[in-house]
Amino acid sequence: MEVGNGEEEKRLPLESRPGVVFVGSPNVGKRTLLSRLLSIDISDEPNSLSGVNRQGWTIDTKYYSADLCVWTAHLDEDFSIATLRAAQQLAALVLVFDMNNASTFNALKNWVPGVDLSEFDILLCVGNKVDLLPGHPAHVEYRRRLQRQRESADPEPVDFGIAETDGTRLLAEDDPSFHITTSYVDWCSQHNIEFLEACASNADFDKCLSVEGDVQGVDRILGALSAHMWPGMVLKTGERIINPTLSEAETTDEDSDFEVDYERLSAGSEDQWTGFSSSEAPIHENGASSTECSSSTEKKVEEAATIEEPALLSNGSNGWENLEQLMNEMGSLRESLRLMPDFRRREEAAKLAMKMAAMFDHEDADSDG
Repeated sequence: MEVGNGEEEKRLPLESRPGVVFVGSPNVGKRTLLSRLLSIDISDEPNSLSGVNRQGWTIDTKYYSADLCVWTAHLDEDFSIATLRAAQQLAALVLVFDMNNASTFNALKNWVPGVDLSEFDILLCVGNKVDLLPGHPAHVEYRRRLQRQRESADPEPVDFGIAETDGTRLLAEDDPSFHITTSYVDWCSQHNIEFLEACASNADFDKCLSVEGDVQGVDRILGALSAHMWPGMVLKTGERIINPTLSEAETTDEDSDFEVDYERLSAGSEDQWTGFSSSEAPIHENGASSTECSSSTEKKVEEAATIEEPALLSNGSNGWENLEQLMNEMGSLRESLRLMPDFRRREEAAKLAMKMAAMFDHEDADSDG
């Protein structure tokens, strides 16, 4: 990891900055999303004949700040990521479509096969204009939000059209919007793209969007971009991280330390660790794509599940060693899980919880016997 003095570095030109590209058909709300994300007004006029816009942006979190270049491009037959002058600098791809216009989603489906998605660390697919989608559950929450705001300012009751059946009928699986959204999610899952809904034109409605408690909308886009380690990021301590990856020496030392821990925890026996080797441990360099991290974690969990039952569930001192090994696995997985979507983190956490519960249940049964 190369570190420099942030005050001495000059800001790079837009083409040399790490980048984010928003791609979608015309009139799907890319410009409005970008205006909300950057908290600025963006002109409707493209700054190039190709319809491609670029905008400088300094992303600022409580841990770091980084200068980025955000690109927006209309999706048509002539557009290709390779045509962008900063194609090699792009780290995030944000696909945008109109939830009320299926043809805009189909355009993305037809365009994606010609793109090497592995080149991007962040992959998002945004279904915009959810406020125009009839029967969406967020309409109920939005009306409740408006009602609470009105009641706090004026105690006189106001009817916002909230029916008693709202909140049950709209969430039913026989609702057409439910099946439409499911098809979007399924396609995104096949390509390891995170799907989310947004309402760029209405900030209040956008804040009413959630899936199983997970935030959606512009806040989720900002969260995904903020979690990335951007080249040239300046830490709050003033240090500039020029290249946020592990050096060869750092990688070698870390691998060596892991091998020592592995030897100690496995008590010198390789028989009980069927199909598992230290080279497959989920230690990855910063900057690896979320897709690679997810795949590595799934492989690790599947291989850990092949551990022979007697080795994990034995009593006495071996039981404590097995517990320590399990905790070590959980710690090793934590960094990979951080880069996963929320639903995938819950799945992997549930697998580890079941594994631990099975170990304790077996030990309790042996002690009772």
